[in-house]
Amino acid sequence: MAPLWPFIGIIAELVVLGIIILIYERTQAKRRREEERTTLLKQNPTSDRC
Repeated sequence: MAPLWPFIGIIAELVVLGIIILIYERTQAKRRREEERTTLLKQNPTSDRC
């Protein structure tokens, strides 16, 4: 059982890093979408009017 602990530790680190990267990428994508939306509205402010 003792040889499994380093392997379990490495797997746990990979899972934590994966979760951190996933959360970061989601927040960055959300921020990019908001920036694109505001940039488009600044470029063409009358596009949403009928």
